[in-house]
Amino acid sequence: MKLHAVYVMLNNGTCIFDLAIRTMPESALITAMISAMQAFIHEVSGAYAKKLSTGGFVFHIDRVGKLIFVLATSDEERPNLELTNLRTRFLHKFGAQITSFRGATDEFRVFEKDVREIFDINSQIHRIEPEKPLTSFALIQIPQELQEAARLFVMKKELSVADIKEETGKTTFEITLTLEKLFELGYIGRYHNGKMFIYFI
Repeated sequence: MKLHAVYVMLNNGTCIFDLAIRTMPESALITAMISAMQAFIHEVSGAYAKKLSTGGFVFHIDRVGKLIFVLATSDEERPNLELTNLRTRFLHKFGAQITSFRGATDEFRVFEKDVREIFDINSQIHRIEPEKPLTSFALIQIPQELQEAARLFVMKKELSVADIKEETGKTTFEITLTLEKLFELGYIGRYHNGKMFIYFI
C-alpha cells in the first residue's frame, strides 16, 4: 500500500490528528472535504461512504461513533487490517480524552509513534535523489500539465509547495498532484526540512 497520510477526525470535520508521509494539502481542508462529502452521501443514500477517490488519491474511511479514521493512499483496495489497528490503538489510548474533548489536540501528537509502528514508517524521512536529469529534452517529453512546474525547477533548482503556489497561483492540491507525478517519474527528488517537504533537481 502506498500511504500518503493518516487522519483522525471528528464527524464535524475537525482534525484532531494527522501525519503526512508525502506532501498533502492542509489537513483541515482534507477533513472538512471528507466530512462534507460524508454528510451529502448520507443524506442521499442513508449510508456513509467507506472510500472517496479524487485526483489520484483514495481516502479509505472507518467510522466509530463520532470519530472518523482516514487513510489517504494510491490504492483502491481497502486496507482493513491497518484501519483496524489504527482504530484500536487510538481508542485504547484516547477513549477517555475523546469523551471529554474540548478542542485541544496537542495531547494526540504522541499517537505519531503508533502510526509509524503500524505502517512501518521510518522516524526520519530521508532525502531521495532524482532518478533522471531534468534536461531540455526531458521537458518536451513530459506531459503538458507538468511542464510549467518542471520549468520552474530548471530555473530555481529547489522549491516547496508554497514557492510554486506563489509563482503560479495554483491551488495546494493541484501543486501537490503535479509534484507527486514529477517525483514518481523520477525527475525531482525530495527531503523534509523539519517543517515541510522540499523538492529539488
